[in-house]
Amino acid sequence: MAKIDYFPDDMDSQDTWFETYVNNLDAALTAVGIPVLDGAPVKTLIGTARTSLTKWKNTKAQGQSDSEKFRIDLKAATNGMRPFNEIIKNKKPPYTLSIGESIGIEGAVQTPDPTNAKPTGKLVFEGGGVTIKFKMNIAATSVHITSKRGDETAFSFVADDTNSPYNDFRANLKEGPEDRQFILQYKDSKGALIGMPSETLRITVPG
Repeated sequence: MAKIDYFPDDMDSQDTWFETYVNNLDAALTAVGIPVLDGAPVKTLIGTARTSLTKWKNTKAQGQSDSEKFRIDLKAATNGMRPFNEIIKNKKPPYTLSIGESIGIEGAVQTPDPTNAKPTGKLVFEGGGVTIKFKMNIAATSVHITSKRGDETAFSFVADDTNSPYNDFRANLKEGPEDRQFILQYKDSKGALIGMPSETLRITVPG
């Protein structure tokens, strides 16, 4: 069994986790023999993501532009952190579980199971769009999102996403409220669908 590469799913947890990571990173790097200055680029990416998150949380009435900015900056931060975290973890010894836990990069033990992996998700209408929150699986590299809106009779492709949340800012097909349904399924590193599709997630988007 392997420990999943931990990243929080909701925004408030992400901000707190980023803060813990930055506050304890220098000590962790020193403990594994990595120069503290090597962590500067990652800290900069995290700082940018946290600034964007704060702006979005404070201006949700405006919504889309701040949400997209945060989404871009969050991806940049997490994409920068993943390989850097692996460098830290691969310093064995002196890397230990407690060092990883001090900066929040040690998640729960999870057994890769690409046959039975099944996403779970949550839909929230905020900032003028639908926020799709999901959890990644150690067997997957992305989540495949499809949807059906209004009178549509079939599900169609929306996006493949690697980091939760995904924000759907599509306009309603007609005037008035619109019922939307979403199905999520994991994809592996080769882009193939794996496991089982999620339960159908439903939400009504105001008109």
